Amino acid sequence: AQGQLLCLGPVQHLKTKYLDGYTIDVFCFVNSTQGQVDHVVDGMLMHALAGSKLSERHGRFLRFDLTKASLVGLGTMFRNLEQLKKSPHFVVESYSISQCSLEQVFVKLSNQQGGGVNDSISHEEFTQEPASTLHHTDGERIGENEEIAV
Repeated sequence: AQGQLLCLGPVQHLKTKYLDGYTIDVFCFVNSTQGQVDHVVDGMLMHALAGSKLSERHGRFLRFDLTKASLVGLGTMFRNLEQLKKSPHFVVESYSISQCSLEQVFVKLSNQQGGGVNDSISHEEFTQEPASTLHHTDGERIGENEEIAV
């Protein structure tokens, strides 16, 4: 950031303001066919998590990225995923929702300040490390309500 303060605030505020997104991992049942998994992908993209993108697919494992999650709401996401899981038409065994990490916010801000060439975070930069595991340079753990300066 060339020695300039870019942002200041609590961890949750920084995540919401600069990278309001979630990653949703979906696991289908072991005996699921390719067609059944395709049906889950369609259901996720068209209904359960409209506006999301399929970012990974490995056999029965699916990963979706949802940006601007505040428009959908966390409660709505859980409700839609639970309906998908309980539906006999879909082969969803389990799912998880992860919020972006503070590291992803820092990378995005750095990329924007580095000339604006890459304003979005690539999939390779997603780490899914929860903010509660971040530490100060002196080893002290960063709390959820503590302010972070970038």
